[in-house]
Amino acid sequence: LISLKKVILIRNINLMNLYEIFFGYSMVVDEDKIVDIGMEGNIKIENIDLVIDGKGNFLASSFIDIHNHGNMKVL
Repeated sequence: LISLKKVILIRNINLMNLYEIFFGYSMVVDEDKIVDIGMEGNIKIENIDLVIDGKGNFLASSFIDIHNHGNMKVL
């Protein structure tokens, strides 16, 4: 069998909730699960198969209702 398991580090993302944006965060995804998220110096980064630069991109906590005007002050 060939293992398709990949551990992905996405760095430099902007994490947003309804009212705040946290700049410069990183996220580690193991297969299809988020296993760690935070400032890069504070998360466990081991055995990374792929690194993606997320500079300028946003990560929202869910896609249930991503449309909001709470973060308009940032734009």
